[in-house]
Amino acid sequence: MLRLQTKIGVYVLTLVLAFGTKVWCKCADSIIKVNGEVDGGNRALVATAEVYPKSGRSTPTAVVKDHRFELELNFDTFQNEDGRGEEYCGRTPESVVIVLKDGTRELSRTRLDIRRDFVRDEKTWDYTLRQKLKIRIPGQGE
Repeated sequence: MLRLQTKIGVYVLTLVLAFGTKVWCKCADSIIKVNGEVDGGNRALVATAEVYPKSGRSTPTAVVKDHRFELELNFDTFQNEDGRGEEYCGRTPESVVIVLKDGTRELSRTRLDIRRDFVRDEKTWDYTLRQKLKIRIPGQGE
């Protein structure tokens, strides 16, 4: 009887390890942090950001206060499944587009390249700007 219980236990453990890992595994999102400063414009401005390739996550929005804004974007690192049904978490972002708006009117659009403009933390895969972003609104300010 003990042999049968051992065989069943080994069989169940094998099934869990072979097929059950997908239930427990999930690719962590990378966080992309954008801190910016706006030169010009004294109105109530809103900053939004979109990451490319798109990852199906929501688009963050921040109100510009004292000519500054902070945005955090979530980027899904799930790329695909390998032949064994396991997740591959190697998808990386390529660019971020920051849009400044006054109501519905777009005032500025800035594209940032991930490789050139950001530094990636190798442990968390989170990204921060190499230097603070400064956006000048055309036709306003000094």
